[in-house]
Amino acid sequence: MKNTQRATSGHKYSDIGTIIVLILAALIIVISTIVYSAQTGRITDQASTALGEFYLKEIADHTVTDVTGRLKHASANADNLTDIINASLLDTADSQVLTRIFNGSDGTAVLEKEGRYADGSSIFDVWRHNCVFPTEYPCDRVIEDWQNHREGYVVYTANDEGRSCLYYKPVPDTDWMVSVRIRENVVGRIISDSNSSIFRNSLIQLVIVIISLGLICFFTVSLGRRHQAEHLKREKEDALLHQAAKATDERLKLQEKLLQEEIALNRQASVVQILSQEYSSVYYVDLLENTAIPIRLSDASTTIYGIELNKQYYFEHVYSNYVKNFAVPEQVAEMLRFSDPDYLHEVLKKDRMLSYQYRLRRGDTELYAQLRIAKVEEEPAFRHVVMGFAIVDDEVRAEQEKQRILKEALEQAEKANRAKTTFLNNMSHDMRTPMNAIIGFSSLAADHTDDPDRVRDYLGKISTAGGHLLNLINDVLDMSRIESGKITIQESQVHLNTLIRDLSTIIMTDMESKGLTFTVDSHAVEHDFVICDKLRLNQLLLNLLSNAMKFTKAGGAVSLTISENETVKGETSQFTFVVRDTGIGMSEEFMAVIFEPFTREQTSTVSGIQGTGLGMAITKSIVDMMGGEITVDSRVGEGTAFTVTLPLQVVSQAACEDDFTSNNRHDESGNDDTAPKTVAYTGLRLLLVEDNELNQEIAYEILQNKGFLVDIADDGAEAVAIIEDAAPHTYALILMDIQMPFMDGYEASRRIRALEHPEKASTPIIAMTANAFEEDRRKAFEAGMNGHVAKPIHLDKLDEALAAILK
Repeated sequence: MKNTQRATSGHKYSDIGTIIVLILAALIIVISTIVYSAQTGRITDQASTALGEFYLKEIADHTVTDVTGRLKHASANADNLTDIINASLLDTADSQVLTRIFNGSDGTAVLEKEGRYADGSSIFDVWRHNCVFPTEYPCDRVIEDWQNHREGYVVYTANDEGRSCLYYKPVPDTDWMVSVRIRENVVGRIISDSNSSIFRNSLIQLVIVIISLGLICFFTVSLGRRHQAEHLKREKEDALLHQAAKATDERLKLQEKLLQEEIALNRQASVVQILSQEYSSVYYVDLLENTAIPIRLSDASTTIYGIELNKQYYFEHVYSNYVKNFAVPEQVAEMLRFSDPDYLHEVLKKDRMLSYQYRLRRGDTELYAQLRIAKVEEEPAFRHVVMGFAIVDDEVRAEQEKQRILKEALEQAEKANRAKTTFLNNMSHDMRTPMNAIIGFSSLAADHTDDPDRVRDYLGKISTAGGHLLNLINDVLDMSRIESGKITIQESQVHLNTLIRDLSTIIMTDMESKGLTFTVDSHAVEHDFVICDKLRLNQLLLNLLSNAMKFTKAGGAVSLTISENETVKGETSQFTFVVRDTGIGMSEEFMAVIFEPFTREQTSTVSGIQGTGLGMAITKSIVDMMGGEITVDSRVGEGTAFTVTLPLQVVSQAACEDDFTSNNRHDESGNDDTAPKTVAYTGLRLLLVEDNELNQEIAYEILQNKGFLVDIADDGAEAVAIIEDAAPHTYALILMDIQMPFMDGYEASRRIRALEHPEKASTPIIAMTANAFEEDRRKAFEAGMNGHVAKPIHLDKLDEALAAILK
């Protein structure tokens, strides 16, 4: 039955092919005939049109009128020349004519009055360069007619075409011009071309017909023979195809099954490969059979658990033994659930993998580990999974350490913010206290101007409160500069005994006024001369002594002990400074944070002792910058001991003895030429450079009381101009502020030192400024100044500076 159907189908297909070939041959003949007729008609039309173009002006004018009418008809549906050319006019009778005239063929063209075709080219350029017009009707006149939209007629000679007759006429209500050009030689050429084209097209037509008939015969014979051969071949093959059909169906089914199995195996291999790259032990688990095959094992799995590669194990037994023996007790129940196929099916519904982190016991040590379970098949039974085990202790602990560090940093930041908030609250109180005293006693002094003793007492208290307020400000500024890294160590040769003696002189008066016993012990110092930053060493010792004095009640004792250990490296020795007191002491909790900024064990309101909570932080920073260490030992109610250890470079006694002896000889004899002398200032003229009016008034009164004649400059530029215009020796001294508008004190000093007159350029200059830090002093001397006095002005400091310059 199937063979008969195929044969019938084959006959049907062969007959259809033959019919199609015959139809195609017939179509070829018809199309070629139509083409031939159309071309012949077109050639005839061209020849007739060419002959008609030789009529006189009346015939040309008739043509122009006809074209104008057609153009107006077409322009009703278009806005410009290009749109008319491209307009959809194919269904109208004017289609061929409009297409021809708009493209400029057959001597008829539509152009803009500026002479441009639709493609943008210009007929004016052609006339000017390729045509000769008669003298009475030159080219410029024709162009002028076009531009003014006037009608005209002219005969001209073209370089390449001979004589032509041109007639042009404007299109009403438009900017276009219609032109008709008739050539003398066009008729002969068109007739000759027409005859040639007719002969050529006839010959081509004949060849096409012969070829078409030949093709029809060839394809008809070929199709008949092929049809007969295929019919015989199919009859022979049908029997074989019928026998092989069943085998083919069975083979396809087997191939489909093998393909599905291969896809599943590839998926499993992919999952296993991924897990094997990250996990030290990997098992292929058959949940239906409850078996597990290890496909990768760590050394511990082999040596401790006794498991071998590629051997089949009872999954639930192996897994439960591992969990019960090595997982921490609180995680055993959760981990045992992963051996339940129903539970795994539930948790792996959405994701193909799940991860579980657990803690593994190995002896007395707990390690962090990770279990990952991956589904490897998409089948209803949900049979196979891959389990991977890995030790992730290093990664987990590293992450925990990072989190711990971040948490501590957050706590430190919060603690610092709380400390700063507390500091600001305390400072608000501590700074308002002396300010209250200053403002209050100033008011009282103003109300008792008739009582000199009481006013004098008020002024003394105002001075004390101002000094305390200045100390608070200095501490805050010092801490800010230390934190910003602006303070540097400036080392020089220092005589320790002299430094301690001067320090004792400074502190002794306050110790005695408070009723404290103060002792210094430096017998254990072998080298008197060291290399260090004298200012910073003096500052840290003064901070420790002031702190001890502050927290020690009357009748107590404060001591400073200095000792030198053996030289530890080269010419460097360890020097130990111990400041001990019998004061109120401090708690262990506060000792742990005493060197942190903005910390005080009690506020000044509770303790009655003023302070910023920055003194010990500043001291610790100075010790760190000098490469030393500081420790504290204290008991509440018994006292405190601060121990500072500094590595200082020592200088041999022999190298320094001569200089030290010569430098101190006058001190022993009492004839020191450098000692301050009483100087008479009456009649000396002084230039005060200060931009603040209140500071001007204060300094003016102080200096005038000392006998000076004072002139004032409001800024550095004015000071330079005054010195430059003044006669030599007019001013004995210049007191120079630093921060001023227009020109600061440093620049003003440099310009004064650069004056041409040597006596003016050498006028002594003392910086009198609120820039009170050591680097400010250094910058002042680098700018050419001779001294430095810090604001607020202390009269004794000012007297020392004036005496040193005007001795």
